[in-house]
Amino acid sequence: MIKREVISVFNKISKEYKRVRKENDCVKRILKWKKYGLALDEGCGPGTNSATIAENVKFYVALDISLGMIREAKDEIKATKWKADLVVADATFLPFKNEIFDLLVAVAIFHHLPKDDVKTALGEVRRVLKRSGITIFTFWNIKVVKESKILERKENLFYVAWRSLDKGTLKRPYFSYTLKELEEMVKEKFTFCDIFVSKNVVCVGMKE
Repeated sequence: MIKREVISVFNKISKEYKRVRKENDCVKRILKWKKYGLALDEGCGPGTNSATIAENVKFYVALDISLGMIREAKDEIKATKWKADLVVADATFLPFKNEIFDLLVAVAIFHHLPKDDVKTALGEVRRVLKRSGITIFTFWNIKVVKESKILERKENLFYVAWRSLDKGTLKRPYFSYTLKELEEMVKEKFTFCDIFVSKNVVCVGMKE
């Protein structure tokens, strides 16, 4: 099962993940628009974007499917005075009430899901966002992935190598989607959306 593979590999690489990941520039830009109330960092990883988000909102919730990543994020948040909660949960079933978040950030997580699960996860994003809420999420642009990093491929599912410092080469599962597929999935859930392509495919959406 893909989810189990995702949990397993990200638990294994959680302690070394930060060495190759930096804050997302798009998240930095969207937080300049205004101050937000309650924000959800979905797929927070080891707290890569925690500082950027938490310092610009009233209350910050960090969520990840990997317990290892949450533990790393906890260490990141521990030394600060941020008002924050940490949650281990699945993007396809968010443990929150309807319409409570002003901002939802989901950087580089939905491309680990098969298409039906992406649709479910986007539906969950829409459900927990306030009517005026904003979301920003990214998909990996497969065109920038070097073939040498791909260990295995089965149609739109491919496995990318992670060269661990002490665990050898690990396989991370990804799904590739065309820009048309992404547009259709996003427009099905959000009244307003903007999609632009760079190193990643970045989508910004509003419930209405």
